[in-house]
Amino acid sequence: MIELNLLYKEGLEAATNEFKRIYEEVLQGAANKRPPFPVSKSYFHCKISVHEWRELVRKDESKEGRRERVLERTRARPVRTAHHDD
Repeated sequence: MIELNLLYKEGLEAATNEFKRIYEEVLQGAANKRPPFPVSKSYFHCKISVHEWRELVRKDESKEGRRERVLERTRARPVRTAHHDD
């Protein structure tokens, strides 16, 4: 589950677009097969590995300041399932 940063400098729609851009960059060709599914305006369910999740967070954290970051720190975390791939 990914929560977008509601305080993103350009607003929620821009945060959504930036998240999708980073997601496609990290997952490359697999992004089309495993797109993020919107659960609400600020939450996305994603089928990604722990490695992919860490890379998403790493890329987002490379930005300066909270309002520059797309992901909400307390909600961007992996949820393991019985069929989870690392």
